[in-house]
Amino acid sequence: MAMSEDELKAVIDEEMERFREDGYFTRLRKMFKGLGMPHETKEYKIAAIELQRQLAPVLAFLIVGLLVLTGLLIAIFAKKPEQQTFQIAALPPEQNEDIVEETPPETPPEPPKEPVVTDDIPIDVETVGTPSTVVNPNAASVASVQPSPNDAVQMIKSPVKLSSMAGARDAGRRGEMTRGGAAYGDPLTEAAVLRALRWLKYTQGKDGAWHVSTNHGTMTGGDKSVKNPNGNILANTSFALLTFLAHGETTGSAEFGDTVRRSIEYLMKQAHTDGHGVFRFRGADEHEYAFLIATYALSEAYGMMKNPEMKEVAEQGVKRIIASQTAHGGWEYKLSRSGTEDISLGGWAIQAMKAAKLAGIHPDGLDECISKAMHCLRTRNWNRRDKCFAYRPGNSRRYYLSPVGCLAMQLLGYRNDPCVFDTLKLMKAWQPEFSTKKAPNAQYAKYWSAPQYYMYYATQCKFQAGMQPNASAENFELWKVWNGQMKALYPKAQRICSQKIKDTRGKEQQIGYWMNHDNWSSRPVMDTCLCALQLMVYYRYLPTTASTVKETAIEAAAEQAAKEADDVAVDVVGADI
Repeated sequence: MAMSEDELKAVIDEEMERFREDGYFTRLRKMFKGLGMPHETKEYKIAAIELQRQLAPVLAFLIVGLLVLTGLLIAIFAKKPEQQTFQIAALPPEQNEDIVEETPPETPPEPPKEPVVTDDIPIDVETVGTPSTVVNPNAASVASVQPSPNDAVQMIKSPVKLSSMAGARDAGRRGEMTRGGAAYGDPLTEAAVLRALRWLKYTQGKDGAWHVSTNHGTMTGGDKSVKNPNGNILANTSFALLTFLAHGETTGSAEFGDTVRRSIEYLMKQAHTDGHGVFRFRGADEHEYAFLIATYALSEAYGMMKNPEMKEVAEQGVKRIIASQTAHGGWEYKLSRSGTEDISLGGWAIQAMKAAKLAGIHPDGLDECISKAMHCLRTRNWNRRDKCFAYRPGNSRRYYLSPVGCLAMQLLGYRNDPCVFDTLKLMKAWQPEFSTKKAPNAQYAKYWSAPQYYMYYATQCKFQAGMQPNASAENFELWKVWNGQMKALYPKAQRICSQKIKDTRGKEQQIGYWMNHDNWSSRPVMDTCLCALQLMVYYRYLPTTASTVKETAIEAAAEQAAKEADDVAVDVVGADI
């Protein structure tokens, strides 16, 4: 008998129901219903199987959670591993000797066209005071001798500041301190600084360094016709980095960020330990001036950017400075511990240590080292008869280096020390100068060999004295006169090149450099940086105060030094700057 259509549909639905899988909540409902049925029934047995299926994932989740919790507890309460000591790969055995001259790169940078010096100095008013807007404060890490993970680098946010005595090196601060006036910079000085920064950017080699050349200030990867020029590649690069940092430029700066990054990378790559376990920078000069300046630059860079890789290298440099201090508290050529204290070398050592201390780098023995340095300045380098800081104990003929000791005492908080007063009086008749033929003292004219080197210290000494809180009228007037002379001379003395480079807006800007009128014309990088640093003195460092800078240990050492016997009568003649 044939089924009707409705009966056929009912049979089909019944068969399909056998293959249909219940949903999750339907299964739960049937499970709870079946568990209430007698144990011998089919419904109860199906419900028991379903209960087992439901318990399996729950138990698995609980087991995994317990394991994770156990691991977290172990990680929290376990003893933290000791921090790894920074190791720098040593040179191969055949290269372990002291390096005097920098080995030129295998492929020297392509030489830019020779700049042509012109006399006109137009000013781009739009760019003065706001040259390089800081962007991307979390820029990528610079290269390290031992690269760290990308997240190891942390940049502090703008405005860029160093603790204690450093100024806020941002556009607002620069604009405030170059607004004009007898005691401040002006648009002309800031425009000259920008031309210098752009010249440095233009002349940087492909390897990130600044190479020596006599080609009108154009760095061409090293001029082999210049034999052992004063101011080598390592020193040039360190000076250039300090100059960009003084302007507040970091690896995150829009216009100069890449220039800063590559200069830091170059310095970091030169760090190594030699076969005797001594930390060095490749390419340092024989006397190790460049070593001290490189340590100074990387210490300040770390203070502004907080890159831990920079700290590791800078700290190794500071440790060597501490270890190489002489028994009397100064520093000698080659950073040997024997010999007579050289105040010119000591000046860079003190600046490096002070920058490190401000940046938060405190290796063992740093405070004691600074204390001994103060003692040495007061007892060894100070010449009571001539009332000046001597180049070496007893040698006051090179009294032009007296500002080195004066600035060191000011930076250490002793701005009211009698030695500082006497040195300021000594420099009262000085004027900003580039020529070696215009020495302020005819008796010592033959030692007036590097004017801008002396000006670098003199400018800072007079600024610190004249712009400090509660400065005397005499010191304030001393600074105003000097500042007026410097502002009138430096922008005019800058050598403007025919080449131009584009700024962040794509607008062409002039470039320019400075150079001493002396027989060391192979070092325009150094002279350019020294001049630019003077024109940034307004915002590079705040005037020091005894309350913010002085340390108790240093104060005690200075007071003890004041009670010491007369100067050591030693007359040492040596080749120094």
